[in-house]
Amino acid sequence: MAIRFRPELIERIDYNERRIYFRKDAWIRRITGSRLATVLGENRFETPFSAALGMAGIYSKYEPNKYTEAGEALEPVIRNHARANHAGLFSEGLGLSEGDEVFIEEPEPKELCGYEHFPKGGIFGGMVDGYVHVNGRKAAVLEIKTAGDRARWEDADGNPSVPDNYLMQASLYAELAGLDKIVFVVGILGERHYDDPKSWVPSAENCFAIVVPKADISGHMARAGEWRESTLGRGFTPQWTDDDLEIVRYIESNLS
Repeated sequence: MAIRFRPELIERIDYNERRIYFRKDAWIRRITGSRLATVLGENRFETPFSAALGMAGIYSKYEPNKYTEAGEALEPVIRNHARANHAGLFSEGLGLSEGDEVFIEEPEPKELCGYEHFPKGGIFGGMVDGYVHVNGRKAAVLEIKTAGDRARWEDADGNPSVPDNYLMQASLYAELAGLDKIVFVVGILGERHYDDPKSWVPSAENCFAIVVPKADISGHMARAGEWRESTLGRGFTPQWTDDDLEIVRYIESNLS
């Protein structure tokens, strides 16, 4: 587990308000697709308080595991599979005709773009997995996912369905890119593939695509903007909850 902690950014901890105040010159990171649900309190794995600490550069924790590592290792494999098999994967979903030219754009390397694909996104930003071009024009955001359970990508009737948090994430990127469609390409892995990602070979049986329209997230973006302005924009975090006490104790014990 890697923890990044910068105590010098903290001005004071207010135990009555259950907030942490930080220096006004702290650089506030953007609200990315993965943060959007979190700052709105719709992420069961992370809280608005912990997201705010990360955005202010005070505290962040990253714990890589075989599942995240397999996803990173297989992203280019799945993208290449989509490139070679787009006709069977998502041509129908995009409404393509015979003779349409399809090109999958690689994402700009994170080291070359400062870990940001939307420099003009204002308080919003993030990084995409690529774009689908049709006849020379960008047509859709490409999102690549791995999963161990196909049922998570199905509704109650067994029809293809995108999990809400992924749809919100990709819809933010589509909004920032000025596009109205998203192509999800999903690889289904067995447990042995997480232990050895190189053993996974994409096929029609274990890799599928879902094409969806961009969701209307204007309300989510407005709420997230208000959240940012009312907390980080004023130099403090939102209130911590009991779910955040481990982080608070870590900060207390490591203040110089």
